Order: sequence, then structure tokens, then C-alpha cells
Amino acid sequence: MNPCELPPCPPCPPPPYPPCPQVCGPPPQPPLPPCRPKPTMRGLHWAQTKRKIFQALVLSAIAGTLVYTLVGLKRREAYRDFYE
Repeated sequence: MNPCELPPCPPCPPPPYPPCPQVCGPPPQPPLPPCRPKPTMRGLHWAQTKRKIFQALVLSAIAGTLVYTLVGLKRREAYRDFYE
């Protein structure tokens, strides 16, 4: 058989479509935690000690004043009345 006598070849199939591009991007980042200031660690013990000493002095002054006014003045008056 002569090659010229062969029937024509069927047309080639169309090339396949290119794959779809990826629409998804990278996953979203998690939300950032809220900003908090770092605690001051330098001198923390001394600062707490000063605060506690100040609180102790104020409370003892208040307690002393209350004892003087509520107990001491009444007792002084009672002694004055007794020895008159």
C-alpha cells in the first residue's frame, strides 16, 4: 500500500485545559494577644516593702487615735470623777 493511498488521519484531540490556579492563599494568622506592659521586676521587693511599711504606719496611727479617743479619754474622765 502506498502511503498516498491511506485514508487521512483523524484530527488530533484539543490540548487539555490548564489546571485552575489555586485561589486559596496561606491560612490567616491567629489574632495577636493583647499588649500588656511587662512588670517592673527591678526593685520590686524594695517597692513592696516601702508600701507595706507605709500602710502599717498609717494603720497603727489610725488605731492609736481610735484607742485614745474611744478608751483613753473615757478612762481619764472616770479617774478624774473617782478621785474628786
